[in-house]
Amino acid sequence: MVFLGTGSSGINADYGARILSNVGVPAFSIKDPYYPFDSLMGIQSDLIFVVLSVTGEMPVVNELVTKLRRKEQNFVLSITGSASSTLAKLSNMNLTYNFEKEVIGDHYVMTSSVPVVYLIEIIARQTYKLKKERKL
Repeated sequence: MVFLGTGSSGINADYGARILSNVGVPAFSIKDPYYPFDSLMGIQSDLIFVVLSVTGEMPVVNELVTKLRRKEQNFVLSITGSASSTLAKLSNMNLTYNFEKEVIGDHYVMTSSVPVVYLIEIIARQTYKLKKERKL
């Protein structure tokens, strides 16, 4: 499982990868949208990407998701602040927390990460529960 986010969403991506690893799921985070994903997909063909974005409107992230979706085996789950965002529409599945982006000054994002952390923890708990039930 690959968590992807930039800025504050990158910090949440680190947390998501860590907590999923804690329940036995191989996971890591990438905060660089220019990472050479082609080499990563050459190692494993069926990857789950969890893409975090407050607005879901970062062109570089959306271009990456478009590229990732070209490979049918990849699954993209986005967690965004808006179900109508470009990222939400590009993803296989979207979880939305319906928060408006809050900015201080020209570009300091102050949008709460609490909903994102909560959704990540639900995913981790449900994954652990399923692993336990299936004895994986």
